[in-house]
Amino acid sequence: MDLLLWFTIVFVVIGFIVLIVLSKSMKDRVKFLKSNPDGEGSEKEAKTVIRFIWTAVAFGVVSMALVVTWFSGNA
Repeated sequence: MDLLLWFTIVFVVIGFIVLIVLSKSMKDRVKFLKSNPDGEGSEKEAKTVIRFIWTAVAFGVVSMALVVTWFSGNA
């Protein structure tokens, strides 16, 4: 098996595990933001949620790029 294939599989699996674990805390943070939109610390919580969204998007893009790269290398 190819090293790029193993790297892709491990990256995707570990990434999904991290996203699943962190999504629980992000749901709680969004609930806090909805209940206290102008409360103390809401700006920090909002930045954390936005950073999580950007990280999830970056993970998706890198995962797709790795899969496409592997398929194009084995064509």
